[in-house]
Amino acid sequence: MRYKHAMQNGLWLLAVFFFFLPVSVQAEETALNTHVTPLFPESQVDESKGYYELLLAPGQKETLKLKVGNSSSEPITVQVTPHTAYTNTLGNVEYGKDANAADPTLIHSLDELMTPSEVITLSGKETKTIEIPLQMPKDAFEGYLAGGLRIAEIKEAEESETPEGEGVAIKNEFAHVIGVVVSNTSDSVEPELELLDVFADQL
Repeated sequence: MRYKHAMQNGLWLLAVFFFFLPVSVQAEETALNTHVTPLFPESQVDESKGYYELLLAPGQKETLKLKVGNSSSEPITVQVTPHTAYTNTLGNVEYGKDANAADPTLIHSLDELMTPSEVITLSGKETKTIEIPLQMPKDAFEGYLAGGLRIAEIKEAEESETPEGEGVAIKNEFAHVIGVVVSNTSDSVEPELELLDVFADQL
């Protein structure tokens, strides 16, 4: 009886071992090779903040400057892309990527008011200043336009392969995101909330 019980336990352990073996996951993490410092223009409202908060007139042009450095000893390429902020399904504000579809009440998209940078090459330990032009809408608006600048290292596309039977490789991508908030006035705005629709959804 004791022998039979030991055999059953052994078979269960063997089954569990082979069940989990094919789904092992290999994670490849890539540390950030860049460091970023925003250089605030005179239109910056508060220089103690770590993001751009700009007070600009309608139609005014501004240049956002970022000091981007290469922390590694190898050359890298980076690019700065603008994005319009949106609220994700968890209720958090996303500044570093665009929504799948813009809200119909959105009048101005901040990413359309800024020009992405060209691809910049940085030698080992080199630092450069990247400029992003910003063109405010001609018509005045109330409230704020919010978004962000995503500073990402561009790497050659590589097809990740793993030995047969060792599962799927996961590659994490890292980037800096600097928030951008612009307005025409510092006056507070009374919120006007309107319920557009109610529906069941799944996260």
